[in-house]
Amino acid sequence: MILRRELMNEQKDRFATITTANGYNFTVKTVAEYQNTPLEDAKLPAILIFDFDDTKRPDDPNSGANTWDLNMTVDFVLNEAAQTSENADKAIEDFIRAVRVDPRWGQRARRTEEVSYSKRLDPSGARVAGVQIKYKIVTSRKPFTN
Repeated sequence: MILRRELMNEQKDRFATITTANGYNFTVKTVAEYQNTPLEDAKLPAILIFDFDDTKRPDDPNSGANTWDLNMTVDFVLNEAAQTSENADKAIEDFIRAVRVDPRWGQRARRTEEVSYSKRLDPSGARVAGVQIKYKIVTSRKPFTN
């Protein structure tokens, strides 16, 4: 299995542990990747994961490995009754706490770097529907050739 798939699976498993029973603010009911169709309220809150690109950092001439950034976007979608700015902040808190459990994702990565957090409005613009979180998972890989 390629590293990118392993990291995606690790994230899906980790975010599925976001439950009030585990001390989080929310119980996530759905964790999916590349979900672009609307979800029913019964399947919310949900975490939707996207790994749009994997980019190589400039080479370090003293290193035998390349450093890569797996650029991640997570949409943490709240159920309708919880769509407030305060709950969006709690969703960010839950996400950060889940990543901090192991920011190296089972020793598959060097680290996880935060990029941005933004609150997202529902289509009518009347409520905060959730948050969009962008982050990088930094990994090392050997080049194709030596």
